[in-house]
Amino acid sequence: MKKRFDVATHNMNKPKFTRTSFFTLFLIFFIFIDGIYLIVTHPARRMFLFFALSLFFILFLGIWYYKQHTLIPNFIENRFFPVCLLMLGIIFSLFFPAGRVPDERYHFQMSYAYANLISLNKNPNEIRSEDLVINKDLLADGTIDSSTWKNEQDYFSIFATKTDTDEFPKKITASDWSSNPPQLKLISALGINLARLLNLSGILLFYIGRIFNLFFGATLIIIAVRITPIGKNIMMSVALLPMTLHLLGSYSYDAGTIGIAFLLIALLLRAIYKSEKITSREMTLMVIFSILLAPCKLVYIFISFLCLLIPKSRFKDKKQAFLYKCIFFISTVSSLIIFRMPALRELTSSSSQVDVRGLETGTFYSISDVLLHPGKTIMMYLRTFHALGDFYLYSMVGGSLGWLQDNLRAPYYLDGTLFLCLFIAAQRSNDDPYVPSKKSRMVFGLITVASVLAIMLSMLIGWTFNTEIVINGVQGRYFLPVLPLGLLAMRNHTIQIHANMGYALITGMTALNMSYLTLLTMLILST
Repeated sequence: MKKRFDVATHNMNKPKFTRTSFFTLFLIFFIFIDGIYLIVTHPARRMFLFFALSLFFILFLGIWYYKQHTLIPNFIENRFFPVCLLMLGIIFSLFFPAGRVPDERYHFQMSYAYANLISLNKNPNEIRSEDLVINKDLLADGTIDSSTWKNEQDYFSIFATKTDTDEFPKKITASDWSSNPPQLKLISALGINLARLLNLSGILLFYIGRIFNLFFGATLIIIAVRITPIGKNIMMSVALLPMTLHLLGSYSYDAGTIGIAFLLIALLLRAIYKSEKITSREMTLMVIFSILLAPCKLVYIFISFLCLLIPKSRFKDKKQAFLYKCIFFISTVSSLIIFRMPALRELTSSSSQVDVRGLETGTFYSISDVLLHPGKTIMMYLRTFHALGDFYLYSMVGGSLGWLQDNLRAPYYLDGTLFLCLFIAAQRSNDDPYVPSKKSRMVFGLITVASVLAIMLSMLIGWTFNTEIVINGVQGRYFLPVLPLGLLAMRNHTIQIHANMGYALITGMTALNMSYLTLLTMLILST
């Protein structure tokens, strides 16, 4: 009988320079040439400083790795990756001006509402006048151009001067609370309350809330990478995509959703692939994080089906295995129903009502439209994939940041290099060698496909008028929570990289991100 894989006893090879560094050195050289081109063609002081910072950061990472990786156990996952993730997250958070992340004005208001609840303020719509100015003036416009950074500097001060209170123009509804469960907003709300307690200015309050949200999402991802027995390189690479960093460094609830999803996947993979008996602590944590993830976005509930792959041998007996899995799914579904009741009611609402999409009005497709016309629904999916498939892919990795502005679009060679990194991370290597069984890979693939189809369905009935022939509103960033499972489904025994790829992938993607931000600096200053 084939011996079961156990990450605790697996003997990983020590990294060798000749095997791991060519990929990284190629990327760094490529970034160096690209940076020189940008400086020569657009000699702005900000550009030069950003390029210099990029090279210094990459040089620091290289020296730190080769001095410490043999001295600290599991150096990559315990030190190297966390530092890169947090540093890049902070850079992204500070690089993009306030409100320049999709729907950030709305997310800021929801975080502020939770901050009011934490401070025992019965009015969730109340806001300091200083912060309302930021909300009205800086968060209303999502464009980024040469004047954006300067405009934000005009609002900078250390302490608040307008401490009286006002209210948000748009009031929060029951549906808003349902779409923003507390586990996604409490940490950024704590940052807002800290800033108010210190009487900091509105602009500092905004960025402190952002940083708190970053640390929340990043911490969950870092823990997930540490405990997962397989796919560490995959999780680290997905976490370092420009789009993931863009969301982590903002008020978006996607930051917490991605973190919780990664941690739940890691907990379930550990339960599936470890050999010793499962502990009550492990079982409790899996239930807790499945309960936390379910109301974040209904479409990610399919991740919980990984529980079915946990072997009976990990439990005391078959009865305990069956009972636990029943409790797991009942708890998950109950959490979804309790927290997302308003949203579930909207799904069953009549298709005769008038729906609003920005400044447009019409009638969205309904569940009955989907069920009664399956052929039309299938054609909608196929037509949408044909028309928008490329957009889903490049917006998933971060080829278009901000509000999908043309001047923030990455060149296709950068998209291609990011996909190359994901492809390499998906393959087995010396430091991530295990290949799941065909059954497991099939389940991983089905979960990924089901989640993608569910995401599109949610936009079909929640953002697409019944006069339109393609599904609108879907963005590639919605696929990030299930992307690790999709990449694991691609792993096979045919391709193997005889090297430790963790260092190369992290350093290479760090260089790519810094190059991308340098390019964005040029593009922004040129408009």
